[in-house]
Amino acid sequence: MKEKILADVKKSCDRKATALCFLGSGVTIAQLAFIAAGSFHFSSWDIMEPICYLMTFGNFTCAYFFYLFQKQDLDLDNIHSILSFRMLQKRSKHVGIDLDDLEALKQELDGIQLKIEKAQHII
Repeated sequence: MKEKILADVKKSCDRKATALCFLGSGVTIAQLAFIAAGSFHFSSWDIMEPICYLMTFGNFTCAYFFYLFQKQDLDLDNIHSILSFRMLQKRSKHVGIDLDDLEALKQELDGIQLKIEKAQHII
């Protein structure tokens, strides 16, 4: 029962993480298009340089706050898995499933299965 609930929660978290990644990519592409259009079509680089600087500073600030709010060192993993895992932790806690307890129970089950295999091998 809880496995089905957890699978549904994981599926929805993956969809939300995918949507956030597409949204972030869209914002980045829009910023690059705005800078290119402003530099080459509407204005010049002298006008667009401070705007580009402020956009880069804003992106850096958002990325730094994301790192701070993670409250742990980030691995060199993709942003999709980081977002989906973070959402999975929050949603599973909201649903009433403790992922740490579930992982401990799975490790205990693996240990018991290993002992059974050793006992069957001896017999």
